[in-house]
Amino acid sequence: MPEFSDVVMNDGKLLEGEKIGELVKYIINKFAKENLTRNEAIEILDRTKECTGDAAVIREVD
Repeated sequence: MPEFSDVVMNDGKLLEGEKIGELVKYIINKFAKENLTRNEAIEILDRTKECTGDAAVIREVD
């Protein structure tokens, strides 16, 4: 797994590379448990991006 650099967000907050890495690993492992192909995973990520829209804060969904 590569190391990720910190990212300064548009609002000036710092998203730490370590946190990015943790979440990337979590998402990849979830996809792996579901036996998804790369194309299926990308489709889900695209749909997720659509669902979040311009939300300032991501909230849980049912």
